Amino acid sequence: MALDLLRQGKPPANLYRHDLESFLYLLAYVCAVWDPENKRFDRMHAWERETLIEIWANKHGFLMKREVYDEIFKHAHPSLRHLAEYESESSWISTLVGVFSLIEAHATTIMALQSVQSGSRRSPQAAAALEARIKKNEADRESEISYEMFMDILGASPDV
Repeated sequence: MALDLLRQGKPPANLYRHDLESFLYLLAYVCAVWDPENKRFDRMHAWERETLIEIWANKHGFLMKREVYDEIFKHAHPSLRHLAEYESESSWISTLVGVFSLIEAHATTIMALQSVQSGSRRSPQAAAALEARIKKNEADRESEISYEMFMDILGASPDV
């Protein structure tokens, strides 16, 4: 499940970007815990938590911290490891993580700006400037990924 949908508070409208992010987590899960020789899945305890907040925190760490990323794939089957090798041209997962970490960084910036906006008194000009920064970050966030960009990362035609 996409990080936006795991945050506390009212969930946002579902966007195509959420589905693409969810696919990333599914792909990562399969690569991290699938054992093709024994045809079975192992467990990924970091993402199998009791609360959505815990799951959010662990997926956030996966996107934002290299050591968490590496830990997830530490026991990946050798036949799947190339899909997750960090900074490898053939790694779908690390490339997608890079994109979605930028999207998450925008989300953090937007929340910080909204906090400043709601917690301080500002002149009309300063308030308008802050609102413009929020809108720009929101637009930048939405431009980080598209279906076509996603398919290009996977090396597939967008006409599929």
